[in-house]
Amino acid sequence: MTYLNKKLQLRQLDEQLKPAYKFGIDKPPSGWIKAIRTGISMTSTQLAKRLNISQQAISKLEKSEMEETISIGKLREVGNGLSLKLVYYFLPEETLEKMVEDRALKLAKEIVLRTSMQMEIENQKIHDKKLNHSVQERLNELMRTLPSKLWD
Repeated sequence: MTYLNKKLQLRQLDEQLKPAYKFGIDKPPSGWIKAIRTGISMTSTQLAKRLNISQQAISKLEKSEMEETISIGKLREVGNGLSLKLVYYFLPEETLEKMVEDRALKLAKEIVLRTSMQMEIENQKIHDKKLNHSVQERLNELMRTLPSKLWD
């Protein structure tokens, strides 16, 4: 994949995630199933009837959601029973582009400092200004190529 395609893909993903940043909230302590079910005044028996399962199965589903062992398929089924659409996504702290840039900067510093230490051993110390410039050049190269080694 070319640099421009990689960059475009990253920006498009960030654009798709933009609306989610407004709602980037964690699940309620009781889990979404129970929180929504009780929020709309629906009993577990009523939800069980809608899903054609037992009330005990609803309790197990709510427990498995809290324990994070529920499958996405089961969440979707319960959502359908609650007349809700399941929305599934990962949300970075900032943007994917910023996440990649932070990782590239860290790698750039590691690479340049490794080289700098070797040169210092050989009595060829690099001055801070040149070191910063080298880090910036390496960062630019990593951001241009987006190699998979960013994540090693």
